[in-house]
Amino acid sequence: MCRLLLLVLVIPFMLAVNGCVGIHDAARKGDLQAIRRYASWGGNLDAKERFNLTWSVDTPLILAVNSGQYDAVKLLIELGADIDEKGEAWYTPVGCAAYPGQERILQLLLDNGAKIEPFKGYHSALSFAAYYGNVKAAEILLDHNADIEHIGIDEATPLMVAVCNDRVEMVEFLLDHGADINTRASYDKSVFGGARSKQMRELLIARGAK
Repeated sequence: MCRLLLLVLVIPFMLAVNGCVGIHDAARKGDLQAIRRYASWGGNLDAKERFNLTWSVDTPLILAVNSGQYDAVKLLIELGADIDEKGEAWYTPVGCAAYPGQERILQLLLDNGAKIEPFKGYHSALSFAAYYGNVKAAEILLDHNADIEHIGIDEATPLMVAVCNDRVEMVEFLLDHGADINTRASYDKSVFGGARSKQMRELLIARGAK
C-alpha cells in the first residue's frame, strides 16, 4: 500500500520535472514535436524553473528567441505562451529580439501584439537595440511606434544608451529620427556627458549638443 502511494505521489512529480526540463530544452533547440507534446500534456508554457544542473528563470519563449528559433517562437505564440512574460533580469521576448540577427523574430513578436515598453523605469526594446547598435531592429521598433524618449534604467533614453556604448551609427540614426540630444536625467546627466570617445564627442557637438 505504501509503495503504491509513493508511486502515486512521485510519478506526477517526475513527469512535471522532466516536462519542465523538456520544454526549455525543446524551445532552445527548436524541437517543435516536443513542444507540441508538452502542450498536449497541459504543461505550463511560461514555466521558468529548470530542474537540472543549471537554474534558469527564462521562459521557453525567451529561450527560443535567444536561440534564433523562429518556428519555435511562432509555435509557442500559437499555443498560448505569454508574449510579454519577463525572464532573467526582466528581459522580455521583444527585448531579447532586439539582438542583431533576430529582426525576423522581432517582427513576428510585434505582429502578434508584443509590448515594446512593458515596464516603466526599465529599458525598452529600443534601448536594447541601441545598446547592441542594431539599427535594423530600431527601424522596426520605430515603425511600430516605439517611444524614442522612453526613460529606462538610470533614467537613460535610448540615445543615452547608444552614446554610452559608443554606437555611432545608432546615435546618428536616433538623432535623424528626432531623439532629443540635450535631454538630461534628474541627476543632471546629459547625453554629451556619456560620450567616451573623441569621435562621439565630435559627432554630438556637430549635431548641437550642449
